[in-house]
Amino acid sequence: MDFVKSLQEIVGTGNVTASSVDCLAYSRDMSIHAGVPQAVAFVSTTEQVAAIMALADSRKVPVTARGTGSSVTGAVLAIKGGLVLD
Repeated sequence: MDFVKSLQEIVGTGNVTASSVDCLAYSRDMSIHAGVPQAVAFVSTTEQVAAIMALADSRKVPVTARGTGSSVTGAVLAIKGGLVLD
């Protein structure tokens, strides 16, 4: 099964995006660095986070947690691609 479809089953179709425009928007913070994810998931419960982490681990997909994106170090960027959790 497709990774994005599996994410949608966990958080709902409206809470996952893999559009290139949306992913590009999540590729930067306040630093000079960039890292474009393959998808972004908007989570609201710890159960969703746990299910996504188990899914990502089983598929060897890197996961980056993101807050406001105001970091000046690039710490919230998906340097290795994969998934951004917001």
